[in-house]
Amino acid sequence: MNQKRKPSPDSSQAPDQQSRAAERQPGTPEASATAKSRNQANRIDLREYIPVPCPLDETDELRIETLREDNATAVNDLFQRVFGVSRTLEHHRWKFFDYADGEGFAAVATHKPSGKVVAAMGGRPRRIWIDGREVLFMQTCEMATDEDWRSIGLYRKIVSKLVREAYDRQLRMAFGGQINKAAWVLGKRLFCYRSLAKLRTWERRLSLRPAARARLGVAGRLMASVADRLRPPRAAAAERDYRFERRQRFGPETDLLWLRLRDRYGVACVRDAKALNHRFADCPMGEHRIWLARQGDELAGYIVTRLWERDGTRLGTVLDYLDGGDPRLAEALFSRALRDAARRGADFFHVAPLPGSSGEAGARALAGCRVSEREPVDRAVICLLIQDDPHDPENLFLLDAFDSAHWHYTQGDSDFHD
Repeated sequence: MNQKRKPSPDSSQAPDQQSRAAERQPGTPEASATAKSRNQANRIDLREYIPVPCPLDETDELRIETLREDNATAVNDLFQRVFGVSRTLEHHRWKFFDYADGEGFAAVATHKPSGKVVAAMGGRPRRIWIDGREVLFMQTCEMATDEDWRSIGLYRKIVSKLVREAYDRQLRMAFGGQINKAAWVLGKRLFCYRSLAKLRTWERRLSLRPAARARLGVAGRLMASVADRLRPPRAAAAERDYRFERRQRFGPETDLLWLRLRDRYGVACVRDAKALNHRFADCPMGEHRIWLARQGDELAGYIVTRLWERDGTRLGTVLDYLDGGDPRLAEALFSRALRDAARRGADFFHVAPLPGSSGEAGARALAGCRVSEREPVDRAVICLLIQDDPHDPENLFLLDAFDSAHWHYTQGDSDFHD
């Protein structure tokens, strides 16, 4: 049975969605008949959810094209220039050309007279488990536009090109996280973006170093490091229910865990070893730590954290976990990750679970863990892509993805400063 949670306030629900999800058994003739009758009764027309791409007429100045090997360096240079970061071409290749679920792609705007890339937005295919089947979605990646070329018109052309590329690859929906306010407002108005979730960061202070350094400089940081070693965080009682093992990579047993737990979720990114190893073990960004949790001889769940630095502060951030909807397992996973982050020198532990989920219950149960007042809300959005037949009742299952109550979603499902 698919795990269901009380819908969060920011969920965008389709008509009669909750009753559909409870009554339909996927893949049967009865399912098709039920979906078809409800479609007729409610007069649901998927066109209201589908973005309408604008024309991509070429001008004397701009050419809208796709990401290729011969313009990859120029696209990566644009991202570095706009975001002020250093990213190697190998990192760029990991993100777009070597992705586990299929080759990524991007819409690229090139200034024809100079050959300079002035805007680009990327996407990559993701296998999604929804309504008892695997479907390909598009995960949107960052959009970068040269300062001298920023306009709503160019934004529309870039996203329209990306939508068409996704359709050519038979991708059914698009989603993404870390969406800023400007992108949300424009995407909602022009491309039917809907809010999937607003993730709040739960935080626990692990070290006195940041405060001591601000007051006493280097000497204060050194004294705080000594004090931290004398007062390490304690394990939550839930940790005693499981045996934890560190891993460098995910193995075949992760495939079995995913097959065993996937039907507990209405919608989730596929979490087999192939997808997880590419996303985390092979990721060139930050230091990732994988912990497996066993109950007896059986693998019960896992957690992945990233140790990274921002403005001189070291953060231990949970990027992914699988708890099968069990709040006590979530608490145990978070407790182990928190203590490991403290041993590795993190100043703060962060986790941003879906509102109303077992993960949120697990975070709330951790001693000293509370919602951060400093960290911004991570908005995740979702939209339908072009459908061949927006009236086909067989497509109604896609509407489940609009409701976060059906999802198992973590910050690592989308870009996280990658």
